[in-house]
Amino acid sequence: MRVNSRVFTEKSDMFDGIQIPNCPSQLRTVAENLIMMLTKPGYAVGDYRNMTQLDKVLTLDYWREYDDMKPVLNCGTIAGFRDWFINQSTSADLITRARRWLMEHNYIFVKENVQEYAIEASNKWRQSVKG
Repeated sequence: MRVNSRVFTEKSDMFDGIQIPNCPSQLRTVAENLIMMLTKPGYAVGDYRNMTQLDKVLTLDYWREYDDMKPVLNCGTIAGFRDWFINQSTSADLITRARRWLMEHNYIFVKENVQEYAIEASNKWRQSVKG
């Protein structure tokens, strides 16, 4: 996964944060945080074979970076994780929707073979729905 170089020419705030002014308000914070995370020196997504794996990796990394997941993991109890997951974590669906929006608007690019596989799967699904 790579970030489009135009992201660095977008308007930045006074704290060097990347702003995406045309992003829908319900996704904006998560989308901007994803871009900040992806452009952080030393950050790498790692290997992924499909969009589902990519979403899982990004969700876990997002939770670690922005939702203070580390203390929950150190707690070691299911009840502690459950409480954090329900009350504090950013919705995995919201993270996925922000990633999709960023891709659709060419802020980020995924590996070509993964993109092709996703398009093929989408076309097969559409054909199956048509009947």
